[in-house]
Amino acid sequence: MTNSGRRRAVRAGGLTSALTVASLIAVTFPIATEASSGSETFAATGAPQTFTVPADVTKVAADLAGAGGGLGVIGIGGSTGGGAGGSATATLAVTPGEQIEVLVGGHGVDGTTSAAGAGGFNGGGAGSDDTDFNGAGGGGGGGATDLRTGSCTSTSSCGTANRVLVAGGGGGTAGSAGYSGPGGSGGGSTGGGGGPLGDGTSGGGGGTQSAPGAGGTGPVALASGSAGSGDTGGAGAGGGGGGGAGYFGGGGGGESSAANGSGGGGGSAFGPSGVNLIAAGGAAGSTDGSAGVYWMTASSTTPSAGDSVTFIATVSAGAGGTETFTDGATTLCSAAAVTGAGTATCTAVIKRAGAQTVSATYAEPGSSPSAAALRFNGTTEALALDAATVPVPTTGAGVALLPAVLLVAAGGALLGVTVRRRRLRVRA
Repeated sequence: MTNSGRRRAVRAGGLTSALTVASLIAVTFPIATEASSGSETFAATGAPQTFTVPADVTKVAADLAGAGGGLGVIGIGGSTGGGAGGSATATLAVTPGEQIEVLVGGHGVDGTTSAAGAGGFNGGGAGSDDTDFNGAGGGGGGGATDLRTGSCTSTSSCGTANRVLVAGGGGGTAGSAGYSGPGGSGGGSTGGGGGPLGDGTSGGGGGTQSAPGAGGTGPVALASGSAGSGDTGGAGAGGGGGGGAGYFGGGGGGESSAANGSGGGGGSAFGPSGVNLIAAGGAAGSTDGSAGVYWMTASSTTPSAGDSVTFIATVSAGAGGTETFTDGATTLCSAAAVTGAGTATCTAVIKRAGAQTVSATYAEPGSSPSAAALRFNGTTEALALDAATVPVPTTGAGVALLPAVLLVAAGGALLGVTVRRRRLRVRA
């Protein structure tokens, strides 16, 4: 046999076999998606609403504004209007998929020349007519805004014992012939008292952390307002404004003189440890309350160790300030700036496999903090990750071809092996 008739052979691992070139192997890797911001806001509807905790979220920042009290009819003189609602903002520990019942307070209805204003949705007390002056009506108390948890959320039947965060409503302003007492603001830990007129009377008392506010008292033989009842504001009397609702409701205003009334007290606020309660930090007089829930998002919650993941924390627009992102004791991004839209972004490499929790904690600006910054200061959002040790190839969209040609031999796959060929001499 001549040399040209001989086949060249390749020796690999002591075995000689014919090589065939396999087709390029297609391997797919998860394609990173952009993280979107996480928030949901709720307006007053007059009925319970539901928030469902997104997947992998373990802590949210909740921001509540109590409703404002209504304005009373005034014959002469002026008034400061209905009392503003209070605000309550806090970090809440949650479970992915959990439902939270949201009740947004309705504003106290303004009084008219022929009728008093009704109390707002979720516990506002009714205003009253000043029968000594053409029926001038006092404004109704503002409703509280609160979040409720438990199995009752599936049927929207939660009671006050299920509340975990409460923002108090403002008291209603009195109706009068002359000068009327303003409504007290929603709390704070204590609601503001309704305005008296310096004639020996008192406005409705503000709710506290342990009891509702007392009713406003009038001089001898004149009507006194009703005390708050639990979370509900008390009704006004003799032109007095209604009490605002809250953790405990404010008292209703009373009749301060034959032709004037006093304002209703504001409701108190409530929350878990670390809550920020701000008196008059909620809705203005005659304005509905509101609620917002904010959470952190990630480009992936199932990355592999070594992957780069983008996290976005969200607070109310205009808050300013910074967010610091951490994984346990490890800081991923320190003092990331919050944009005008209320978002802060952190892109970090996940350095270890397994279950882990990434948190973002908000800090207000060092000077001239906005109202939103004061509410959110110190709140934390958290997200659970489960990082794999190595990427797991999948099939479907997003196929990436390996840059190297993979050769498959009869004796086994040779990945990245350099094959050396030698000419064999054959002697006749």
